[in-house]
Amino acid sequence: MKKLKFLISLTVLLLIGGLFSFTGSASAAETDSFKESVGGLFVEIPYEESEVYVQNVETNNPNIEQINIYDKETNELISEISVEDEVLYHGLARAASNDSYTSKVVTETTGSGYGKASLKARLNVYSSGTFREIKGVLNTWWEQGSAATYFEQQNGTTIPTSGKWPATKVNISGNATLTAQTTQDMSAGFEKAGFSLSFGFGGNYYARKNVNLSYNYSLY
Repeated sequence: MKKLKFLISLTVLLLIGGLFSFTGSASAAETDSFKESVGGLFVEIPYEESEVYVQNVETNNPNIEQINIYDKETNELISEISVEDEVLYHGLARAASNDSYTSKVVTETTGSGYGKASLKARLNVYSSGTFREIKGVLNTWWEQGSAATYFEQQNGTTIPTSGKWPATKVNISGNATLTAQTTQDMSAGFEKAGFSLSFGFGGNYYARKNVNLSYNYSLY
């Protein structure tokens, strides 16, 4: 009888273990990603490649490269990613040295006409011939893309995925609350754009939307 109880308990444990293993596999599948080249960096797009498409965007600034990410099923714009080069310093004797420091301003933008939010970071990239490394991050910040909205709260950070500088790969992430004071007539448009609505004093409506962005960038 004791042996039978032991076998039943062992079977239950194996079934539970198998269930957790399956759940872990499903979670891993949800984090599938693929790389795209933009502005001399590789950005890791945090979506399955079969679910989105990437479009190169022409800019008026030759130092800026941009790509847009769209949902394949709905053609909805998910995010805009751009990289701008700012040359900080070149080797004194250019003929004798290819050493240079370049500031790469990375911008990730999401939202619509009802309110856009951009997470930006300025990376200090060192180059010497074919060798390159990210020396560090100069600053990380948010910018709003509409005069109708403002940030109630915001934070952002850039960290090396290896845990120390210099690095060849970084993660830029942050979250913010995009807010707008609106009217009842305009509230439906904000709600459709993903904002939650609340009623304030004096007949005013407030639209709020939490924005979270996280992208990995690498040199190789």
